[in-house]
Amino acid sequence: MCRCALSRLLARLGADAARQVDTSLLLSANIYGLGEIISSSGFRRDPNSSIGTNWAPDAADPVDQNEYGVHPFWLDHRQSPSSTSDEGWKSHGVFLASAAGADYLLRPGVMEWRLLRGPVELYVFAGPTAGQVLRQYSAVVGKAAMPPYWALGFHLCRWGYTTVNETRAQVTAMAMREADIPLEAMWNDIDL
Repeated sequence: MCRCALSRLLARLGADAARQVDTSLLLSANIYGLGEIISSSGFRRDPNSSIGTNWAPDAADPVDQNEYGVHPFWLDHRQSPSSTSDEGWKSHGVFLASAAGADYLLRPGVMEWRLLRGPVELYVFAGPTAGQVLRQYSAVVGKAAMPPYWALGFHLCRWGYTTVNETRAQVTAMAMREADIPLEAMWNDIDL
């Protein structure tokens, strides 16, 4: 499934030195996760050349960089070489728990993490299905809280409203009520 090695970078710095965690990957790895990313390769991360920082820069639409969510968890979902059926797909997941700043690098056959100091906990979830991996992961990190009832409905947001009245017009006179489209929440982006 995966092989890991924990080594110390810059050993001269002593006990608080930076850390490096390497996990081996198959060359055919299908890696998903590692944050909220607009990836040039779709949802699948490019296993031959992906680099990222565990940081949410709040930049608008950065390709191949984190946006708002940073999650040091990935799922590898691949088909067994001996099977061509849907049942031949196997999954495993890896979660690297650390409060330290971190960079990751995907390169052929290796997932590499570089962390600044502190303790590191590495969790490997054996699956073998993607659903089982996610259940095992949520057993470690916990389940999400149920949002308030109004948050489950349709929300509308748009960059570019200049006044509260312009926003209000979207709800009342414009398409929403006239078109009988239910609307639970209307909110503005950071431009107002």
